[in-house]
Amino acid sequence: MKWLPLVLIAGLLLAVVPASAQPLYDEFWAQLDPEGVVVADSSGATGDWPDWEFYPATGWWNVWLRDGEPIAANKWVRISVRIRRIVPGLPSWLILYLNSSTPFWDATCNPFPPLPPYTPTFDDEMFYIRRDSLGVGEWYPPDGPHEYIEVVWDDWHDVLIDFEYVIYGYNPKWISIDIMGWNVAIRGFIEHECVSPVEPVTWGKLKALYR
Repeated sequence: MKWLPLVLIAGLLLAVVPASAQPLYDEFWAQLDPEGVVVADSSGATGDWPDWEFYPATGWWNVWLRDGEPIAANKWVRISVRIRRIVPGLPSWLILYLNSSTPFWDATCNPFPPLPPYTPTFDDEMFYIRRDSLGVGEWYPPDGPHEYIEVVWDDWHDVLIDFEYVIYGYNPKWISIDIMGWNVAIRGFIEHECVSPVEPVTWGKLKALYR
């Protein structure tokens, strides 16, 4: 019986954790053909904006996921993605970025993410979209803005990449997966959580409170 009070306390603590402190979970999948075009019938996501959008100013494909209300807090993200070469014998290449809307876009109060019609130029994309490099591919420039992962496929095995990332100082309204490449299929999930110093957080995300 001595454990009963502890169980009750733990249950009460979990019950008062606000929704913004709970991890969100979405799945995504896509195929990039040998020309680098997303195959619409084989691509999508489980979020509020499930279509992959093409950004002609930079050549990226994005799928956007709703992230909650923008506040000054850290954002913890975990991405797990399985990568497969579609056509054996042909080169495969992929770069994967984690994106988020910037405070400038969130201040517009639009009920949708920064879509291509609203970001027609390179400068518009840089103003409204933050891109954090999580490069995955047979080749990726070593002088990229962040750490990168290099993968060489064979024709018979998938590659599984699983990693965590923290966006410091701002929890955006929208986050997205951004891809560029050819002859690859991906399927994965993204788990993300706003980590505010003034709110309880789930166990294991406390590291996002500190640099």
